[in-house]
Amino acid sequence: MPGDLSFEDEAISSMDALYGMAKKLCRNETAAQDLLQETYLKALRFRHTFRPGSSMRAWLYSILRNTFFNELKRDKHYDRSVRVEDTVQPIQNQDNVKTDLGLSDPLLLALEELPEKQRTVILLADVEEWSYEEIGQVMKCPKNTVGTLLARARRSLKTTLIKNKFDH
Repeated sequence: MPGDLSFEDEAISSMDALYGMAKKLCRNETAAQDLLQETYLKALRFRHTFRPGSSMRAWLYSILRNTFFNELKRDKHYDRSVRVEDTVQPIQNQDNVKTDLGLSDPLLLALEELPEKQRTVILLADVEEWSYEEIGQVMKCPKNTVGTLLARARRSLKTTLIKNKFDH
């Protein structure tokens, strides 16, 4: 981001990307909007912790992700008993998230079966096209570790896709 942008301008320029990620995490339009709003409220409240020169998008995504998982622990917006297969059709009808991601049903299902850390690294690297450095900031690990995590995640995804192909 250019250095002449204010904190607010820089944060707002990341809103669309954050909203897209919120929709992917929540699978519900209203919950995604609530998550985005809570993320920006926390960002404003804790703006003094943002390091100028670092990635605003990565910092905001960390807030979004942490907020989502805190909400998940409280079961506020997410029902853990809902299976992915039950959510794919409503997602398609709701706001075309599947089409926006460019992912097929088998791939979405396989992604859902991955551990959260592997799913996150694949979404950030392969769908959102973030750099290893940005992903490392969000996941709080060195960029070399991001490469290792991504390789393992892709291997797991491939294994899951093959397994699911033969299970169905």
